[in-house]
Amino acid sequence: MRNKLIIAAVVIVVVAVGASLVWSRHGGDDLAQLASQPGAKVSDQQVSELVSRISQFMVVPADENPSVVVLQNTSQLAQQQPFYADAKDGNILLLYSNRAIIYDAVANKLVNVGPIVRNDATPLPDANASASASVSPSATPGVPENVTVDVRNGTSKAGLAGAMASTLKKNTWITIGQVTDAKNSYTTTQIIDLSGGKNPNAVATLAALLKGQVQSSLPKGEASSTADILVIVGQ
Repeated sequence: MRNKLIIAAVVIVVVAVGASLVWSRHGGDDLAQLASQPGAKVSDQQVSELVSRISQFMVVPADENPSVVVLQNTSQLAQQQPFYADAKDGNILLLYSNRAIIYDAVANKLVNVGPIVRNDATPLPDANASASASVSPSATPGVPENVTVDVRNGTSKAGLAGAMASTLKKNTWITIGQVTDAKNSYTTTQIIDLSGGKNPNAVATLAALLKGQVQSSLPKGEASSTADILVIVGQ
């Protein structure tokens, strides 16, 4: 009888430990929870944890913080770019200056890794393009150029432009210019390339980070800007 009790106790302990590990990976793991939140914002603490985990699989730049995106619409991305062929919504994209990494936080594995190469031929909408025209990173996203970015709030919610500017300036290649309100209201975030196509990789990277729509000219009614890129925050 005593032996049976001991065996029962061991089974209970094993089940409890197993349940704890499952909860740790799926329920109590902030990064795994992002899998159900495509497009979610990633905190600085989560970025640090991501870098720590990726470092277990490969060497990453020690002196550089990556730009991070929780992927969404991956089926569409995969049709356009082979780099995303094995990705799924909720996977996490990390962009370093020399490589792009897709990570599955639930399975704790790398989905894809690709070198980043400069591609100055990245297509951008011309002046006659639709306002809804957009671009996304190439299969191997180019190194973002150093750019000045103005940020405007295109909603009725106060403080969005300032919050966006604070987030963007964490990227070393971005210098924040003027932070103001837009003249019009916008349902989606707009990324306006005011450089005449001179910064295609910066524009493409911002499009991926912000899930925004790219334009090559100022929307009607908006004040002029001397920045390379104008970001108008939408709803």
